[in-house]
Amino acid sequence: MMWLKLAWRNVWRNRLRTGIQSLLIGGTVYVGVVFHNLALGNYRSMIRQATRMGSGDVAIYDTLWFSTRRPSRFYSVGPLRKLLHTPEVRAFYERLYLPAFAYVGLMGFPVNLVALDMRKEAADHPLLKGHRPSGEDGAILGRGLAERLHVRKGDRITLTVRDAKGELKALPFTVDGILDVPIREVDCCSIFGNIGYVRRSLGYGDGAHEVAIMLKGESPERFARKINRRLPPNLKAYTWKEAMKELVSAIAMDYSGLVLMMLFLYVVVSIGTANVLFMSVMDRTREFGVMRTMGMKPRHISLMVALEGLLLGTFATAVGLSLALLTNLYLSTRGIDLKAIYSLLSQEGMTYGGVVLEPVIRSTWEWKGTLGYSLFVVLLSLFASYFPARYVSGIPVGEALRK
Repeated sequence: MMWLKLAWRNVWRNRLRTGIQSLLIGGTVYVGVVFHNLALGNYRSMIRQATRMGSGDVAIYDTLWFSTRRPSRFYSVGPLRKLLHTPEVRAFYERLYLPAFAYVGLMGFPVNLVALDMRKEAADHPLLKGHRPSGEDGAILGRGLAERLHVRKGDRITLTVRDAKGELKALPFTVDGILDVPIREVDCCSIFGNIGYVRRSLGYGDGAHEVAIMLKGESPERFARKINRRLPPNLKAYTWKEAMKELVSAIAMDYSGLVLMMLFLYVVVSIGTANVLFMSVMDRTREFGVMRTMGMKPRHISLMVALEGLLLGTFATAVGLSLALLTNLYLSTRGIDLKAIYSLLSQEGMTYGGVVLEPVIRSTWEWKGTLGYSLFVVLLSLFASYFPARYVSGIPVGEALRK
């Protein structure tokens, strides 16, 4: 206890210097914790949006279609419906993905026809909220494609698409909605239509290329392993990480950049901490010499300097962590509203990794990383005291007294 009191007193001998270094250390902890939790909250939001727009938590594909995207590799969903009516499944969506050629008069462009149950998916799909088809031949397309085809809501368009037998067939649609989304593939090249209408018109029966499964809380990996044991050989259940590898890579790269930035900042702060402790021991070299003449051993002096570094790091970390937790409490409940930025930039939204970001970014609570960042800073402060402690313990007593 005496050593702690002595070290604490020595830390605050120069209040200005200690205050500035505490501010730097606490600020580093604050930035690390806040940005860590905000980034993870944003990633979870991106994943939630991506699973709703794309593969779901788990998706079932024909293995050959998953690797080649051949339209002919569809499968019958009928046997799977009973299999998916389990307590773990919140909802599942059947979809067809067909290359097509959309034209109005003499104007035409290649497009991707996404056939799905728009009424059923309206609750989950971020792009389809607020858009309900008025008839079975209703279609929703992006603003860019609508402008290229010169069509408005209520106009008729025709798609040339191959049916289940591979023969070309003309399929008429009525424009029921136009999407304003910042995803280029949707804006200029995609048309959403009712899967029931497409199946009947093209002879697909109960066929689908994808069944996107939304889970209630079950681990996607565990559910995929369980359901794969009951699927025929040509079908396989993929987790969202397997189905959307581009998104996984984008998140991994972004988080790696954040970690590298924080490591660089922490190294700079540890160098500053070592410098503060060096200046402190240099100011007290004669005092250490007197202690040595009174019988204090070099290792005790090193221990005292190490305790000073540890107390400085612990105090500053506690302050920074407290402020970070208060900030995170606000960000996790209120979040950062980006709508004003969108309106300033005249954009409908922002995308990352092919996913439309939610307009409000909220933080999350990830205690492992939060406590890990804090402990790392404390250990860095302790490590920064090693060189000053080694220096002061190695000075000869006579030289120390002459300082």
